[in-house]
Amino acid sequence: MQFAGLNERMDLLENGLVQEISSKVAQLLDKRVLTEISKIRKEVEVIINKVKRDIHAEVAAEIENIKDQLKEVSTNCGSAKTINFDDNFVIRNIPESTSEGTVNKINALNKDGLKVTGVVCEKAERKKNRDSSKPGVAIARFKSHGDKRKIMQQKSTLDINQQYRDLFTNHDVSLSERRMSDIFLTILGVLKEN
Repeated sequence: MQFAGLNERMDLLENGLVQEISSKVAQLLDKRVLTEISKIRKEVEVIINKVKRDIHAEVAAEIENIKDQLKEVSTNCGSAKTINFDDNFVIRNIPESTSEGTVNKINALNKDGLKVTGVVCEKAERKKNRDSSKPGVAIARFKSHGDKRKIMQQKSTLDINQQYRDLFTNHDVSLSERRMSDIFLTILGVLKEN
């Protein structure tokens, strides 16, 4: 009986010892895992902060680069020469030739067709027409607005001259003004229909 009692006490002590060791090991493991997680968390935060700093530095450099480019573009735009259409006029249906002398043709038109003397075309260029069966428009530039005014006052005399009857002259305008004019003509055409 004593042996059975001693055996029972030893079993109880052994079971209690196993449970206590298990709980101690579990506590130690929990502590160790929490410590390792804390270390890993700190290392990850350090890496994330480094990546953030690197990204902020790259973005700041890109922003400075873009600012410099914007300054350069605005400087170039501010210093760019604006086109002055005041001294230009457009001639439609002026015949094209292989040995194109547009300036000479404009000067001949001024002298023979418009009967204007003392006015010389400073520069002229031919624009390509979308419709290849028609000649492109010619844009002429004069030295002064007064020269252009003399020509524009005489443009009605082109109807009388047989050689220049099919020519049309107008003031030169910017692309945006031509588009606006086309829009208004379309609107007027629709209003006439209705």
